[in-house]
Amino acid sequence: MRVIPLEDFAEDILSKAQRGLGLPTEKLSELSNLSRNDIVLARKGQATQEIIQKIAKPLGLDPSKLQSSWEKNWFPRPQKIEGLFQINTPFYEDMSVNAYLFKIPDTNQAILIDTGVDPRPVLNCLKENNLQLKATFITHTHRDHIEALDAIQDAFKESSLYAPRKEPLESAKLLSEGDLIELSSTISIRPIGTDGHSAGGMSYWIRTINGPNLCFVGDSIFAGSMGGGMISYTDALKNNKEKILTLPITTVLCPGHGPMTTVQEELKQNPFF
Repeated sequence: MRVIPLEDFAEDILSKAQRGLGLPTEKLSELSNLSRNDIVLARKGQATQEIIQKIAKPLGLDPSKLQSSWEKNWFPRPQKIEGLFQINTPFYEDMSVNAYLFKIPDTNQAILIDTGVDPRPVLNCLKENNLQLKATFITHTHRDHIEALDAIQDAFKESSLYAPRKEPLESAKLLSEGDLIELSSTISIRPIGTDGHSAGGMSYWIRTINGPNLCFVGDSIFAGSMGGGMISYTDALKNNKEKILTLPITTVLCPGHGPMTTVQEELKQNPFF
């Protein structure tokens, strides 16, 4: 099985934090006591340990975790969960995107979280595992997460579609934080509002009887990083801290890009927190 690489390293994290805070390079230079050239080099992945330590604090990043990201010496423990399929497909030349199929325990049905850009791997996975699609849940409506939706819906016309209330899709049942979806006697899904990267981004916390805790987080958080706060960096940080990283520490986080991780590992390794 192909190992999905980390979405971000220190240079990406620095850029996201600086952009999110709206800090001009000249101001960051003043706050960090670094030259403008030092900061430009850091964003290109050419920082020294001294630069990493100095630049972290004014960006609200944890210096030791940022140092670990810069050294590229951490990767989340591989997750192998019965009935969970992580489907990773190319998007742009240097990017890939995740969709997830999760088999509802004790049935031949599955739910899909996001679709990616190519419907074929999702449809093939369903066919190879003799699964029927019961429902699709969308974390947010950026193109790379919904491009394959129409083709998949055409193949399973009786399946349900769920989307965030603040990012509605045609024919979708719209969800808000606090709703509860019980698809069977063994599985429940709680939507969690994680806007900030997008206007109405939503994560889905899935709990199963005698099974794993899973949270499908879209682009709100990545292994060792987070999605860019394209709508509100402040809200994106706050939602991750208060809603995702307060879930049980063994909860497996399934992001829209990069490998799966856990709440426990993100608390230990993610420089944003």
